[in-house]
Amino acid sequence: MTPLLVSRCRTQDEPAARAVQEWIRPGGGVAARFFREPAGYLLRFPGVADFEVDAEGRAATCFPAPGTADDAYWRVYNHQVTPLMLSLGGALVLHASAVEVCGRAMGFVGGSGAGKSTLAASFVGAGQRFLADDALLVEARDEPPVAHPVPAALRLYPDSLDALARMDGAGRLARGEAHQRDTPCVLGHLFILDGESADPQVESVSGAEAFIALVRHAFHVDPADRQRGALHFAALAALARSARVARLRYPRRYEALAAVRELVTLEVAFAGARA
Repeated sequence: MTPLLVSRCRTQDEPAARAVQEWIRPGGGVAARFFREPAGYLLRFPGVADFEVDAEGRAATCFPAPGTADDAYWRVYNHQVTPLMLSLGGALVLHASAVEVCGRAMGFVGGSGAGKSTLAASFVGAGQRFLADDALLVEARDEPPVAHPVPAALRLYPDSLDALARMDGAGRLARGEAHQRDTPCVLGHLFILDGESADPQVESVSGAEAFIALVRHAFHVDPADRQRGALHFAALAALARSARVARLRYPRRYEALAAVRELVTLEVAFAGARA
């Protein structure tokens, strides 16, 4: 991809065409809308910026909404637009944060607010290496699948960062000392974050259920693009067959994170011993 070109501010007038996809926030409201254009796509993030990208995801121009701070549209570009552009180029990118555990990549997959970054930060604070936050690039054409590190800082809400910084070993996050792996890593597990439970629980997911869960949490711009969609779904099907996919439920309390880490690490270590 070429560097982002930042153009003039402009109002976000309603395009004549209908959106090919919308992202809805967990609490309601539109987080993003995508429109097909003659030369590519318009990726709109209401109140922040429009991004015009070419059809192959190689270049983008940003048109900030009036009054938008520079760091706001750069944040959206790095964490949302870039993964979407990679998907236009044929890459498989999941809504996932990932760390290295027992020598293999492990991803936490889920929507906004599911706890992906907090879980990853908890592992990093306990000494594991960080791979990616919110966007995990995966190669699934061969077995085993491979996860690629994505250079980006862990994004945490202030309350999460404060709570983690008070726990043993997690102060390195507050000091910006998280250790990131800089080479690809075999992907061992994908944990789908699926609600809460009284105690941490892991349940294996396979077949069509694993495929559907991964489809829900993969970056993809245009569901109506049949040719690109066929390749996208084939890659997801290969990933569902080759990776260990599990559903993870746990109490959404900071003091429960140590128990979640222990359960997940045992699951990964046990799977590695069977391999």
